[in-house]
Amino acid sequence: MNMRERLFAQMGRNPQVPVPNWDFSYWNTTLDEWHKQGLPATVKYWEDIC
Repeated sequence: MNMRERLFAQMGRNPQVPVPNWDFSYWNTTLDEWHKQGLPATVKYWEDIC
């Protein structure tokens, strides 16, 4: 099974295909860099973005 087939099987809730362990996080300096790139200064925490 290639990666595309695996993704479609996972999204189709196929119980035989293991769920991937994806983690979303960012480094402390990420928000600083995003502010330099135009993110409003009022956004200080990840919860402000969501």
